[in-house]
Amino acid sequence: AITLNPNTLVVGEATTANATANSGLAVSFTSTTPTICTVNGTTVSGVSAGTCTIAANQVGNDNYLAAAQVTKDIVVGKGNQSIGAIILNPNTLVVGGATRANATASSGLAVSFTSTTPIICTVNGTTLTGVSVGTCRIVASQVGNNNYFAAAQVTKDIVVGKGNQSIGAITLNPNTLVVGEATTANATANSGLAVSFTSTTPTICTVNGTTVSGVSAGTCTIAANQVGNDNYLAAAQVTKDIVVGKGNQSIGAIILNPNTLVVGGATRANATASSGLAVSFTSTTPIICTVNGTTLTGVSVGTCRIVASQVGNNNYFAAAQVTKDIVVGKGNQSIGAITLNPNTLVVGEATTANATANSGLAVSFTSTTPTICTVNGTTVSGVSAGTCTIAANQVGNDNYLAAAQVTKDIVVGKGNQSIGAIILNPNTLVVGGATRANATASSGLAVSFTSTTPIICTVNGTTLTGVSVGTCRIVASQVGNNNYFAAAQVTKDIVVGKGNQSIGAITLNPNTLVVGEATTANATANSGLAVSFTSTTPTICTVNGTTVSGVSAGTCTIAANQVGNDNYLAA
Repeated sequence: AITLNPNTLVVGEATTANATANSGLAVSFTSTTPTICTVNGTTVSGVSAGTCTIAANQVGNDNYLAAAQVTKDIVVGKGNQSIGAIILNPNTLVVGGATRANATASSGLAVSFTSTTPIICTVNGTTLTGVSVGTCRIVASQVGNNNYFAAAQVTKDIVVGKGNQSIGAITLNPNTLVVGEATTANATANSGLAVSFTSTTPTICTVNGTTVSGVSAGTCTIAANQVGNDNYLAAAQVTKDIVVGKGNQSIGAIILNPNTLVVGGATRANATASSGLAVSFTSTTPIICTVNGTTLTGVSVGTCRIVASQVGNNNYFAAAQVTKDIVVGKGNQSIGAITLNPNTLVVGEATTANATANSGLAVSFTSTTPTICTVNGTTVSGVSAGTCTIAANQVGNDNYLAAAQVTKDIVVGKGNQSIGAIILNPNTLVVGGATRANATASSGLAVSFTSTTPIICTVNGTTLTGVSVGTCRIVASQVGNNNYFAAAQVTKDIVVGKGNQSIGAITLNPNTLVVGEATTANATANSGLAVSFTSTTPTICTVNGTTVSGVSAGTCTIAANQVGNDNYLAA
Protein backbone atom coordinates (compact mmCIF):
# COMPACT_ATOMS: atom_id res chain seq x y z
CA ALA A 1 0.00 0.00 0.00
CA ILE A 2 1.06 3.54 -0.70
CA THR A 3 1.81 5.56 2.41
CA LEU A 4 2.12 9.34 2.60
CA ASN A 5 4.14 11.32 5.03
CA PRO A 6 2.51 13.42 6.14
CA ASN A 7 -0.83 11.89 5.42
CA THR A 8 -2.45 15.28 4.60
CA LEU A 9 -2.05 17.51 1.62
CA VAL A 10 -3.09 21.07 0.78
CA VAL A 11 -2.67 23.08 -2.33
CA GLY A 12 0.78 24.46 -2.62
CA GLU A 13 2.31 21.97 -0.21
CA ALA A 14 3.70 18.45 -0.60
CA THR A 15 3.88 15.02 0.98
CA THR A 16 6.18 12.09 0.40
CA ALA A 17 4.80 8.86 -1.12
CA ASN A 18 6.25 5.47 -0.18
CA ALA A 19 5.45 1.93 -1.40
CA THR A 20 7.53 -1.31 -1.51
CA ALA A 21 7.53 -3.99 -4.21
CA ASN A 22 8.01 -7.49 -2.80
CA SER A 23 10.51 -7.98 -5.59
CA GLY A 24 12.64 -5.43 -3.92
CA LEU A 25 12.58 -3.34 -7.11
CA ALA A 26 12.03 0.43 -6.83
CA VAL A 27 8.46 1.65 -7.13
CA SER A 28 7.62 4.75 -9.23
CA PHE A 29 4.75 7.16 -8.52
CA THR A 30 2.47 9.14 -10.86
CA SER A 31 -0.65 11.23 -10.42
CA THR A 32 -3.73 10.14 -12.23
CA THR A 33 -5.29 13.51 -11.29
CA PRO A 34 -2.64 15.99 -12.45
CA THR A 35 -5.02 18.95 -12.14
CA ILE A 36 -5.39 18.08 -8.47
CA CYS A 37 -1.88 17.01 -7.65
CA THR A 38 1.41 16.31 -9.28
CA VAL A 39 4.14 13.77 -8.48
CA ASN A 40 7.80 14.29 -8.89
CA GLY A 41 9.72 11.24 -7.76
CA THR A 42 8.17 10.52 -4.39
CA THR A 43 7.04 14.08 -3.82
CA VAL A 44 3.34 14.64 -4.21
CA SER A 45 2.36 18.34 -4.52
CA GLY A 46 -1.16 19.74 -4.10
CA VAL A 47 -2.24 21.68 -7.20
CA SER A 48 -5.90 22.35 -6.56
CA ALA A 49 -8.51 21.34 -4.10
CA GLY A 50 -10.04 17.98 -4.81
CA THR A 51 -9.25 14.23 -4.62
CA CYS A 52 -5.75 13.42 -5.64
CA THR A 53 -5.10 9.84 -6.90
CA ILE A 54 -1.54 8.58 -6.76
CA ALA A 55 -0.54 5.47 -8.71
CA ALA A 56 2.39 3.24 -7.68
CA ASN A 57 3.99 1.15 -10.46
CA GLN A 58 6.83 -1.40 -10.81
CA VAL A 59 7.42 -2.19 -14.47
CA GLY A 60 9.47 -5.30 -13.75
CA ASN A 61 12.82 -6.24 -15.15
CA ASP A 62 14.57 -9.15 -16.66
CA ASN A 63 13.55 -11.21 -13.66
CA TYR A 64 10.16 -9.85 -12.73
CA LEU A 65 7.00 -9.09 -14.53
CA ALA A 66 5.46 -5.68 -13.98
CA ALA A 67 3.57 -5.42 -10.76
CA ALA A 68 -0.14 -4.58 -10.69
CA GLN A 69 -0.63 -0.84 -10.21
CA VAL A 70 -1.60 0.34 -6.72
CA THR A 71 -3.41 3.68 -6.17
CA LYS A 72 -4.11 5.87 -3.21
CA ASP A 73 -6.58 8.79 -2.89
CA ILE A 74 -5.96 11.82 -0.70
CA VAL A 75 -8.10 14.87 -0.40
CA VAL A 76 -6.20 18.08 -1.28
CA GLY A 77 -7.43 20.96 0.89
CA LYS A 78 -7.22 24.77 0.38
CA GLY A 79 -3.71 26.03 0.78
CA ASN A 80 -2.39 28.86 2.91
CA GLN A 81 -0.62 31.68 1.08
CA SER A 82 1.52 34.70 2.07
CA ILE A 83 2.46 37.94 0.42
CA GLY A 84 6.03 39.08 0.21
CA ALA A 85 7.24 42.63 1.02
CA ILE A 86 5.79 45.43 -1.05
CA ILE A 87 8.37 46.96 -3.36
CA LEU A 88 7.95 50.49 -4.79
CA ASN A 89 9.65 51.67 -7.93
CA PRO A 90 10.79 54.36 -7.46
CA ASN A 91 10.95 54.22 -3.70
CA THR A 92 10.08 57.94 -3.31
CA LEU A 93 6.76 59.69 -3.77
CA VAL A 94 5.73 63.36 -3.96
CA VAL A 95 2.35 65.00 -4.27
CA GLY A 96 1.23 64.69 -7.86
CA GLY A 97 3.90 62.10 -8.57
CA ALA A 98 3.50 58.33 -8.86
CA THR A 99 5.32 55.08 -8.15
CA ARG A 100 4.55 51.48 -9.02
CA ALA A 101 3.81 48.94 -6.30
CA ASN A 102 4.79 45.28 -6.60
CA ALA A 103 4.27 42.33 -4.26
CA THR A 104 4.12 38.54 -4.87
CA ALA A 105 1.77 36.06 -3.24
CA SER A 106 3.26 32.66 -2.49
CA SER A 107 0.21 31.23 -4.21
CA GLY A 108 1.19 33.00 -7.41
CA LEU A 109 -2.19 34.68 -7.34
CA ALA A 110 -2.30 38.34 -8.27
CA VAL A 111 -1.92 40.76 -5.37
CA SER A 112 -4.18 43.88 -5.19
CA PHE A 113 -3.23 47.20 -3.59
CA THR A 114 -5.33 49.74 -1.68
CA SER A 115 -4.56 52.92 0.28
CA THR A 116 -5.67 53.25 3.87
CA THR A 117 -4.73 56.97 3.67
CA PRO A 118 -6.64 58.14 0.60
CA ILE A 119 -6.19 61.81 1.57
CA ILE A 120 -2.41 61.21 1.41
CA CYS A 121 -2.20 58.82 -1.53
CA THR A 122 -4.42 56.89 -3.88
CA VAL A 123 -3.92 53.53 -5.64
CA ASN A 124 -5.11 52.63 -9.10
CA GLY A 125 -4.09 49.06 -9.92
CA THR A 126 -0.42 49.04 -9.04
CA THR A 127 0.03 52.80 -9.51
CA LEU A 128 0.41 54.77 -6.31
CA THR A 129 -0.19 58.55 -6.64
CA GLY A 130 0.75 61.23 -4.04
CA VAL A 131 -2.26 63.33 -3.02
CA SER A 132 -0.99 65.38 -0.09
CA VAL A 133 2.05 65.59 2.14
CA GLY A 134 2.03 62.99 4.88
CA THR A 135 2.60 59.29 5.50
CA CYS A 136 0.96 57.10 2.91
CA ARG A 137 0.07 53.57 3.91
CA ILE A 138 -0.68 50.97 1.22
CA VAL A 139 -2.03 47.50 1.79
CA ALA A 140 -1.27 44.45 -0.35
CA SER A 141 -4.09 41.86 -0.33
CA GLN A 142 -4.75 38.40 -1.85
CA VAL A 143 -8.30 37.26 -1.08
CA GLY A 144 -7.73 33.66 -2.05
CA ASN A 145 -9.86 31.41 -4.28
CA ASN A 146 -11.14 27.85 -4.37
CA ASN A 147 -7.63 26.64 -3.79
CA TYR A 148 -6.18 29.20 -1.39
CA PHE A 149 -7.26 30.87 1.74
CA ALA A 150 -6.87 34.67 1.81
CA ALA A 151 -3.36 35.81 2.55
CA ALA A 152 -2.53 37.99 5.52
CA GLN A 153 -2.38 41.61 4.37
CA VAL A 154 0.99 43.31 4.04
CA THR A 155 1.39 47.09 4.55
CA LYS A 156 4.04 49.60 3.59
CA ASP A 157 4.43 53.23 4.67
CA ILE A 158 6.02 55.89 2.51
CA VAL A 159 6.38 59.56 3.21
CA VAL A 160 4.76 61.73 0.52
CA GLY A 161 6.81 64.91 0.01
CA LYS A 162 5.86 68.26 -1.51
CA GLY A 163 5.36 67.98 -5.23
CA ASN A 164 7.00 69.99 -7.97
CA GLN A 165 4.65 72.00 -10.17
CA SER A 166 4.98 74.06 -13.34
CA ILE A 167 2.88 76.74 -14.99
CA GLY A 168 1.97 76.59 -18.64
CA ALA A 169 2.26 79.57 -21.03
CA ILE A 170 0.19 82.67 -20.21
CA THR A 171 -2.59 83.38 -22.71
CA LEU A 172 -4.48 86.69 -23.04
CA ASN A 173 -8.01 87.19 -24.30
CA PRO A 174 -8.04 89.42 -26.28
CA ASN A 175 -4.37 89.40 -27.19
CA THR A 176 -4.19 93.20 -27.57
CA LEU A 177 -4.19 95.88 -24.89
CA VAL A 178 -4.55 99.69 -24.88
CA VAL A 179 -4.48 102.19 -22.06
CA GLY A 180 -7.78 102.26 -20.19
CA GLU A 181 -8.90 98.86 -21.44
CA ALA A 182 -8.35 95.34 -20.16
CA THR A 183 -7.67 91.76 -21.18
CA THR A 184 -8.03 88.50 -19.28
CA ALA A 185 -4.95 86.46 -18.38
CA ASN A 186 -5.05 82.66 -18.13
CA ALA A 187 -2.45 80.09 -17.17
CA THR A 188 -2.72 76.62 -15.62
CA ALA A 189 -0.48 74.98 -13.04
CA ASN A 190 -0.14 71.21 -13.44
CA SER A 191 -0.76 71.00 -9.71
CA GLY A 192 -4.30 72.20 -10.31
CA LEU A 193 -3.68 75.06 -7.89
CA ALA A 194 -4.87 78.52 -8.89
CA VAL A 195 -2.31 80.69 -10.63
CA SER A 196 -1.98 84.33 -9.55
CA PHE A 197 -0.96 87.15 -11.85
CA THR A 198 1.01 90.29 -11.14
CA SER A 199 2.46 93.07 -13.21
CA THR A 200 6.20 93.61 -13.10
CA THR A 201 5.58 96.91 -14.91
CA PRO A 202 2.89 98.55 -12.74
CA THR A 203 3.38 101.94 -14.41
CA ILE A 204 2.46 100.30 -17.73
CA CYS A 205 -0.22 97.83 -16.64
CA THR A 206 -1.89 96.58 -13.51
CA VAL A 207 -3.36 93.20 -12.66
CA ASN A 208 -6.42 92.57 -10.53
CA GLY A 209 -7.16 88.89 -10.30
CA THR A 210 -6.98 87.78 -13.91
CA THR A 211 -7.80 91.21 -15.33
CA VAL A 212 -4.87 93.03 -16.91
CA SER A 213 -5.53 96.77 -17.35
CA GLY A 214 -3.49 99.12 -19.53
CA VAL A 215 -2.17 102.06 -17.48
CA SER A 216 0.25 103.79 -19.83
CA ALA A 217 1.75 103.19 -23.24
CA GLY A 218 4.73 100.82 -23.21
CA THR A 219 5.62 97.15 -22.77
CA CYS A 220 3.60 95.40 -20.09
CA THR A 221 5.12 92.33 -18.45
CA ILE A 222 2.70 89.96 -16.72
CA ALA A 223 4.05 87.35 -14.29
CA ALA A 224 2.22 84.11 -13.45
CA ASN A 225 3.03 82.58 -10.08
CA GLN A 226 1.93 79.60 -8.03
CA VAL A 227 3.47 79.89 -4.58
CA GLY A 228 2.72 76.36 -3.60
CA ASN A 229 1.04 75.14 -0.46
CA ASP A 230 1.46 72.40 2.10
CA ASN A 231 1.59 69.89 -0.75
CA TYR A 232 3.40 71.67 -3.58
CA LEU A 233 6.60 73.62 -3.91
CA ALA A 234 6.35 77.00 -5.62
CA ALA A 235 6.30 76.85 -9.38
CA ALA A 236 8.88 78.67 -11.49
CA GLN A 237 7.51 82.08 -12.51
CA VAL A 238 6.26 82.43 -16.09
CA THR A 239 6.08 85.86 -17.80
CA LYS A 240 4.46 87.31 -20.88
CA ASP A 241 5.05 90.69 -22.58
CA ILE A 242 2.36 92.68 -24.37
CA VAL A 243 2.63 96.16 -25.91
CA VAL A 244 0.12 98.65 -24.41
CA GLY A 245 -1.02 101.23 -26.99
CA LYS A 246 -2.63 104.70 -26.55
CA GLY A 247 -6.23 104.40 -25.43
CA ASN A 248 -9.35 106.11 -26.70
CA GLN A 249 -11.29 108.07 -24.11
CA SER A 250 -14.73 109.60 -23.89
CA ILE A 251 -16.33 112.12 -21.55
CA GLY A 252 -19.61 111.26 -19.86
CA ALA A 253 -22.51 113.68 -19.54
CA ILE A 254 -21.81 116.88 -17.61
CA ILE A 255 -23.56 116.79 -14.24
CA LEU A 256 -24.26 119.99 -12.33
CA ASN A 257 -24.78 119.96 -8.59
CA PRO A 258 -27.13 121.62 -7.98
CA ASN A 259 -28.78 121.47 -11.40
CA THR A 260 -30.02 125.06 -11.19
CA LEU A 261 -28.08 128.29 -11.52
CA VAL A 262 -28.93 131.88 -10.72
CA VAL A 263 -27.00 135.11 -11.07
CA GLY A 264 -24.42 135.33 -8.33
CA GLY A 265 -24.97 131.69 -7.47
CA ALA A 266 -22.71 128.79 -8.29
CA THR A 267 -22.92 125.13 -9.16
CA ARG A 268 -20.22 122.54 -9.45
CA ALA A 269 -19.66 120.87 -12.80
CA ASN A 270 -18.59 117.27 -12.93
CA ALA A 271 -17.80 115.03 -15.84
CA THR A 272 -15.69 111.92 -15.92
CA ALA A 273 -13.35 110.88 -18.69
CA SER A 274 -13.18 107.15 -19.21
CA SER A 275 -9.40 107.61 -19.05
CA GLY A 276 -9.63 108.92 -15.50
CA LEU A 277 -7.82 112.08 -16.64
CA ALA A 278 -9.09 115.38 -15.29
CA VAL A 279 -11.78 117.06 -17.38
CA SER A 280 -11.54 120.84 -17.87
CA PHE A 281 -14.54 123.14 -18.24
CA THR A 282 -14.95 126.40 -20.15
CA SER A 283 -17.87 128.73 -20.83
CA THR A 284 -18.78 129.71 -24.37
CA THR A 285 -21.15 132.35 -22.91
CA PRO A 286 -18.91 134.32 -20.51
CA ILE A 287 -21.40 137.22 -20.25
CA ILE A 288 -23.97 134.72 -18.93
CA CYS A 289 -21.73 132.46 -16.84
CA THR A 290 -18.08 131.96 -16.02
CA VAL A 291 -16.11 128.86 -15.10
CA ASN A 292 -13.24 128.66 -12.64
CA GLY A 293 -11.99 125.12 -12.34
CA THR A 294 -15.19 123.14 -11.79
CA THR A 295 -17.15 126.06 -10.34
CA LEU A 296 -19.77 127.55 -12.64
CA THR A 297 -20.94 131.03 -11.60
CA GLY A 298 -24.03 132.84 -12.91
CA VAL A 299 -23.18 136.32 -14.25
CA SER A 300 -26.43 137.48 -15.86
CA VAL A 301 -29.84 136.09 -16.79
CA GLY A 302 -29.73 133.96 -19.97
CA THR A 303 -28.66 130.56 -21.35
CA CYS A 304 -25.22 129.44 -20.21
CA ARG A 305 -23.29 126.88 -22.27
CA ILE A 306 -20.35 125.01 -20.77
CA VAL A 307 -17.92 122.73 -22.59
CA ALA A 308 -16.11 119.73 -21.08
CA SER A 309 -12.75 118.85 -22.66
CA GLN A 310 -9.99 116.29 -22.14
CA VAL A 311 -7.00 116.89 -24.45
CA GLY A 312 -5.32 113.53 -23.91
CA ASN A 313 -1.68 112.76 -23.10
CA ASN A 314 1.02 110.24 -23.94
CA ASN A 315 -1.39 107.48 -23.04
CA TYR A 316 -4.73 108.73 -24.35
CA PHE A 317 -6.02 110.38 -27.48
CA ALA A 318 -8.08 113.58 -26.96
CA ALA A 319 -11.74 112.98 -26.09
CA ALA A 320 -14.62 114.49 -28.05
CA GLN A 321 -15.93 117.63 -26.30
CA VAL A 322 -19.24 117.47 -24.45
CA THR A 323 -21.52 120.51 -23.91
CA LYS A 324 -24.35 121.35 -21.54
CA ASP A 325 -26.80 124.29 -21.49
CA ILE A 326 -28.36 125.67 -18.34
CA VAL A 327 -30.70 128.64 -17.93
CA VAL A 328 -29.36 131.23 -15.50
CA GLY A 329 -32.21 132.78 -13.51
CA LYS A 330 -32.40 135.89 -11.37
CA GLY A 331 -30.16 135.50 -8.40
CA ASN A 332 -31.12 135.56 -4.82
CA GLN A 333 -29.11 138.02 -2.85
CA SER A 334 -28.59 138.48 0.81
CA ILE A 335 -27.34 141.30 2.88
CA GLY A 336 -24.65 140.63 5.43
CA ALA A 337 -24.88 141.85 8.98
CA ILE A 338 -25.06 145.61 9.44
CA THR A 339 -21.93 146.97 11.07
CA LEU A 340 -21.64 150.37 12.71
CA ASN A 341 -18.51 152.44 13.06
CA PRO A 342 -18.29 153.26 15.86
CA ASN A 343 -20.49 150.54 17.33
CA THR A 344 -21.95 152.88 19.95
CA LEU A 345 -24.44 155.68 19.53
CA VAL A 346 -25.59 158.45 21.84
CA VAL A 347 -28.07 161.23 21.40
CA GLY A 348 -26.67 164.04 19.34
CA GLU A 349 -23.91 161.98 17.78
CA ALA A 350 -23.69 159.76 14.71
CA THR A 351 -22.25 156.48 13.49
CA THR A 352 -21.73 155.11 9.99
CA ALA A 353 -23.72 152.09 8.87
CA ASN A 354 -22.23 149.54 6.50
CA ALA A 355 -23.65 146.36 4.97
CA THR A 356 -22.74 144.48 1.83
CA ALA A 357 -25.08 142.62 -0.50
CA ASN A 358 -23.48 139.51 -1.96
CA SER A 359 -24.78 140.73 -5.32
CA GLY A 360 -22.41 143.69 -5.10
CA LEU A 361 -25.38 146.05 -5.43
CA ALA A 362 -25.53 149.09 -3.16
CA VAL A 363 -27.43 148.69 0.10
CA SER A 364 -29.73 151.48 1.38
CA PHE A 365 -30.45 152.21 5.04
CA THR A 366 -33.55 153.50 6.83
CA SER A 367 -34.61 153.92 10.42
CA THR A 368 -37.71 152.08 11.61
CA THR A 369 -37.51 154.11 14.84
CA PRO A 370 -37.26 157.72 13.61
CA THR A 371 -38.04 159.13 17.07
CA ILE A 372 -34.95 157.34 18.39
CA CYS A 373 -32.58 157.69 15.44
CA THR A 374 -32.57 158.99 11.88
CA VAL A 375 -30.65 157.80 8.83
CA ASN A 376 -29.27 159.98 6.06
CA GLY A 377 -27.40 157.87 3.52
CA THR A 378 -25.13 155.77 5.71
CA THR A 379 -25.12 158.22 8.63
CA VAL A 380 -27.17 157.14 11.66
CA SER A 381 -27.83 159.94 14.12
CA GLY A 382 -29.04 159.50 17.69
CA VAL A 383 -32.23 161.51 18.34
CA SER A 384 -33.33 160.30 21.74
CA ALA A 385 -32.40 157.60 24.22
CA GLY A 386 -33.90 154.21 23.40
CA THR A 387 -33.47 151.28 20.99
CA CYS A 388 -32.71 152.36 17.44
CA THR A 389 -33.57 149.87 14.67
CA ILE A 390 -31.73 150.31 11.38
CA ALA A 391 -33.01 148.47 8.29
CA ALA A 392 -30.76 147.52 5.33
CA ASN A 393 -32.48 146.92 1.96
CA GLN A 394 -31.45 145.99 -1.57
CA VAL A 395 -34.37 146.09 -4.03
CA GLY A 396 -32.74 144.01 -6.79
CA ASN A 397 -32.41 144.64 -10.53
CA ASP A 398 -32.66 142.71 -13.82
CA ASN A 399 -30.30 140.06 -12.50
CA TYR A 400 -31.15 139.91 -8.81
CA LEU A 401 -34.30 139.50 -6.77
CA ALA A 402 -34.78 141.84 -3.83
CA ALA A 403 -32.81 140.83 -0.77
CA ALA A 404 -34.50 140.04 2.51
CA GLN A 405 -34.35 143.05 4.80
CA VAL A 406 -31.71 142.93 7.49
CA THR A 407 -32.07 144.94 10.68
CA LYS A 408 -29.78 145.91 13.47
CA ASP A 409 -30.69 147.27 16.89
CA ILE A 410 -28.45 149.61 18.77
CA VAL A 411 -29.16 151.22 22.09
CA VAL A 412 -28.96 155.01 21.85
CA GLY A 413 -27.51 156.25 25.10
CA LYS A 414 -27.65 159.66 26.73
CA GLY A 415 -25.57 162.13 24.79
CA ASN A 416 -22.77 164.22 26.05
CA GLN A 417 -23.28 167.92 25.58
CA SER A 418 -21.05 170.95 25.85
CA ILE A 419 -21.71 174.62 26.37
CA GLY A 420 -20.09 177.15 24.13
CA ALA A 421 -18.39 180.30 25.38
CA ILE A 422 -20.57 182.76 27.34
CA ILE A 423 -21.20 185.94 25.33
CA LEU A 424 -22.20 189.19 27.06
CA ASN A 425 -24.01 191.99 25.28
CA PRO A 426 -22.71 194.48 25.94
CA ASN A 427 -19.35 193.13 26.96
CA THR A 428 -18.89 195.73 29.70
CA LEU A 429 -20.51 196.02 33.08
CA VAL A 430 -20.57 198.71 35.72
CA VAL A 431 -22.13 198.86 39.12
CA GLY A 432 -25.81 199.39 38.70
CA GLY A 433 -25.56 198.52 35.02
CA ALA A 434 -26.64 195.34 33.29
CA THR A 435 -25.69 193.11 30.38
CA ARG A 436 -27.32 190.09 28.80
CA ALA A 437 -25.60 186.69 28.94
CA ASN A 438 -25.93 184.11 26.15
CA ALA A 439 -24.49 180.62 25.71
CA THR A 440 -25.58 177.66 23.57
CA ALA A 441 -25.52 173.97 24.54
CA SER A 442 -24.59 171.52 21.77
CA SER A 443 -27.72 169.61 22.78
CA GLY A 444 -29.89 172.64 21.96
CA LEU A 445 -31.19 172.59 25.52
CA ALA A 446 -31.56 175.93 27.34
CA VAL A 447 -28.56 177.11 29.33
CA SER A 448 -29.01 178.64 32.79
CA PHE A 449 -26.73 181.24 34.40
CA THR A 450 -25.69 181.86 38.02
CA SER A 451 -23.20 184.14 39.73
CA THR A 452 -20.51 182.76 41.97
CA THR A 453 -19.73 186.37 43.10
CA PRO A 454 -23.13 187.68 44.19
CA ILE A 455 -21.51 190.65 46.04
CA ILE A 456 -20.00 191.73 42.72
CA CYS A 457 -22.80 190.81 40.35
CA THR A 458 -26.15 189.12 40.33
CA VAL A 459 -27.96 187.12 37.64
CA ASN A 460 -31.66 187.01 36.95
CA GLY A 461 -32.43 184.74 34.01
CA THR A 462 -29.98 185.96 31.42
CA THR A 463 -29.61 189.48 32.91
CA LEU A 464 -26.33 190.18 34.69
CA THR A 465 -26.33 193.23 37.00
CA GLY A 466 -23.25 194.94 38.46
CA VAL A 467 -23.41 195.17 42.25
CA SER A 468 -20.01 196.43 43.22
CA VAL A 469 -16.64 197.05 41.66
CA GLY A 470 -14.65 193.85 41.28
CA THR A 471 -14.40 190.68 39.19
CA CYS A 472 -17.74 189.11 38.49
CA ARG A 473 -17.81 185.35 37.68
CA ILE A 474 -20.84 183.85 36.04
CA VAL A 475 -21.45 180.13 35.43
CA ALA A 476 -23.35 178.63 32.48
CA SER A 477 -24.98 175.24 33.24
CA GLN A 478 -27.07 172.66 31.39
CA VAL A 479 -28.23 169.85 33.73
CA GLY A 480 -29.27 167.44 30.98
CA ASN A 481 -32.48 165.42 30.61
CA ASN A 482 -33.53 161.90 29.57
CA ASN A 483 -31.42 162.25 26.44
CA TYR A 484 -28.39 164.20 27.58
CA PHE A 485 -25.97 164.05 30.45
CA ALA A 486 -25.28 167.32 32.24
CA ALA A 487 -22.82 169.53 30.39
CA ALA A 488 -19.57 170.65 31.96
CA GLN A 489 -20.08 174.13 33.40
CA VAL A 490 -18.58 177.08 31.57
CA THR A 491 -17.52 180.26 33.43
CA LYS A 492 -16.82 183.79 32.38
CA ASP A 493 -15.21 186.61 34.34
CA ILE A 494 -15.99 190.29 33.73
CA VAL A 495 -14.66 193.28 35.59
CA VAL A 496 -17.44 195.45 37.08
CA GLY A 497 -16.44 199.12 36.87
CA LYS A 498 -17.65 202.15 38.80
CA GLY A 499 -21.19 202.98 37.94
CA ASN A 500 -22.56 206.24 36.63
CA GLN A 501 -25.14 207.85 38.81
CA SER A 502 -27.57 210.74 38.42
CA ILE A 503 -29.49 212.90 40.80
CA GLY A 504 -33.15 213.41 40.33
CA ALA A 505 -34.78 216.88 40.46
CA ILE A 506 -34.44 218.83 43.70
CA THR A 507 -37.75 219.27 45.49
CA LEU A 508 -38.42 221.81 48.21
CA ASN A 509 -40.93 221.53 50.95
CA PRO A 510 -42.46 223.99 51.03
CA ASN A 511 -41.80 225.06 47.51
CA THR A 512 -41.67 228.77 48.48
CA LEU A 513 -39.01 230.69 50.33
CA VAL A 514 -38.91 234.18 51.84
CA VAL A 515 -36.18 236.05 53.60
CA GLY A 516 -35.81 234.97 57.15
CA GLU A 517 -37.57 231.63 56.59
CA ALA A 518 -36.45 228.14 55.43
CA THR A 519 -37.48 225.19 53.26
CA THR A 520 -36.27 221.57 53.10
CA ALA A 521 -34.44 220.38 50.02
CA ASN A 522 -34.70 216.80 48.80
CA ALA A 523 -33.09 214.95 45.89
CA THR A 524 -32.30 211.26 45.27
CA ALA A 525 -29.28 209.77 43.49
CA ASN A 526 -30.09 206.64 41.51
CA SER A 527 -27.06 205.07 43.13
CA GLY A 528 -28.88 205.30 46.44
CA LEU A 529 -26.02 207.36 47.83
CA ALA A 530 -26.85 210.41 49.94
CA VAL A 531 -27.10 213.72 48.07
CA SER A 532 -25.52 216.89 49.55
CA PHE A 533 -26.83 220.39 48.95
CA THR A 534 -25.03 223.74 48.61
CA SER A 535 -26.07 227.22 47.62
CA THR A 536 -24.43 228.77 44.61
CA THR A 537 -26.08 232.14 45.64
CA PRO A 538 -25.09 232.47 49.25
CA THR A 539 -26.10 236.18 49.32
CA ILE A 540 -29.60 235.16 48.47
CA CYS A 541 -29.85 231.83 50.36
CA THR A 542 -27.79 229.49 52.41
CA VAL A 543 -27.94 225.73 52.81
CA ASN A 544 -27.26 223.81 55.93
CA GLY A 545 -27.75 220.07 55.37
CA THR A 546 -31.09 220.01 53.68
CA THR A 547 -32.31 223.28 55.10
CA VAL A 548 -32.38 226.20 52.69
CA SER A 549 -32.72 229.59 54.38
CA GLY A 550 -33.70 232.88 52.63
CA VAL A 551 -31.08 235.65 53.18
CA SER A 552 -32.20 238.33 50.84
CA ALA A 553 -34.72 238.78 48.12
CA GLY A 554 -33.54 237.37 44.82
CA THR A 555 -33.08 234.07 42.99
CA CYS A 556 -31.62 231.35 45.11
CA THR A 557 -29.80 228.54 43.34
CA ILE A 558 -29.46 225.31 45.23
CA ALA A 559 -26.95 222.69 43.97
CA ALA A 560 -27.39 218.95 44.65
CA ASN A 561 -24.22 216.79 44.43
CA GLN A 562 -23.25 213.17 44.92
CA VAL A 563 -19.45 212.79 44.86
CA GLY A 564 -19.45 209.00 44.29
CA ASN A 565 -17.63 206.31 46.17
CA ASP A 566 -15.73 203.08 45.47
CA ASN A 567 -18.58 201.89 43.27
CA TYR A 568 -19.95 205.05 41.69
CA LEU A 569 -18.52 207.96 39.88
CA ALA A 570 -19.67 211.42 41.01
CA ALA A 571 -23.12 212.26 39.75
